Amino acid sequence: MLLLLIGVFTSESVAWLAAERFRSGVAALDLRDVAAARQQYDRLSGSSPLRVATRVRVDDALGRRLVSLADGVLADFRQEEPTVAEAQWRQAASALEWASRLQPNSDALKAKSLICAGHLDRIAAQIRTRTSMAEGRKLYERAIDEFTRATALDPTSPDPYLGLSRVYIYGLKDVDGGAKAIADAETRGHKTGWRDRAQLGDGYLRRADRARLKSAEVPGPDRLDALKSAREDYLRCVAAFEPILDKARSRRNRDYCGQRADAIAAAVQDDSEGR
Repeated sequence: MLLLLIGVFTSESVAWLAAERFRSGVAALDLRDVAAARQQYDRLSGSSPLRVATRVRVDDALGRRLVSLADGVLADFRQEEPTVAEAQWRQAASALEWASRLQPNSDALKAKSLICAGHLDRIAAQIRTRTSMAEGRKLYERAIDEFTRATALDPTSPDPYLGLSRVYIYGLKDVDGGAKAIADAETRGHKTGWRDRAQLGDGYLRRADRARLKSAEVPGPDRLDALKSAREDYLRCVAAFEPILDKARSRRNRDYCGQRADAIAAAVQDDSEGR
């Protein structure tokens, strides 16, 4: 029995020293290092019969660092010109999954994990839609479900709503849903920037184009209603792009929508005068 206790004490002492070395590198941990760090952590944890060293000296600092790394990805996506891509969402998801094991039963972590999952499904849907609209739509709907569940777990976060706005406007062509999502993000502290305005402008432009083209397929009063609806969206498009004319294709899109709105107004007037 004494030899067993001596063995356990020796193993824990060695593990404690290793835990201190591991902990000293936690602050410098990068998203790209998470997979390798987890292997090292698992070896360290396995070398400690009681897991005292990792629990006492590593887990809290490591969990906070992992969450901080994932928060950096979420913050990047809030920027007007984000750089985050699929690889970073996967890395953030991996960091949060590990953090959730160290800090179980955290609704905030679950919400962030769902946001990462939603963005990964959103990106996958963009690719899948090229070959199968039905399969792409299923992925978009799953992303909506993930973002929506995140809003319930963390009602104060704007992040799931920013994900929803992308899905609605570019994925499902639902500009009204996108506009509501952006407004919901604003009420939770998100400062609307040029990217948000450009998203709305794009959404109104595309819906206006669809209504204008559809008007050619319907007769009489229905045609006029379709044209008027298209003109209203072209004007909304102009309003969205007007404050950001120096960004991307905003000026070109503003001019296009303005010209279409004027052309429809002239066509509707000619139609009325011709009756």
